[in-house]
Amino acid sequence: MTAATVVSGRRRRRPAPTAGPRGGVTTVNPAAGMIRKNIWISHEENEQLRRRAFDQRQTETDVIREGLRQVLGVNP
Repeated sequence: MTAATVVSGRRRRRPAPTAGPRGGVTTVNPAAGMIRKNIWISHEENEQLRRRAFDQRQTETDVIREGLRQVLGVNP
């Protein structure tokens, strides 16, 4: 069975989850006009990112977004 629900040959959108994979709350709001970006990071940065996300019970994306806000001086 696929992750998406299929109705009459068309996929029905599911609401975005409000919890991360380890139970942490996500900050993503589809109505907020989020934009997808791809970045390249080193193996060391990846390991540190994974550890921090696990320790803080957040998604890796939320950790990156939080760090970006701090560097740019943007309030959530």
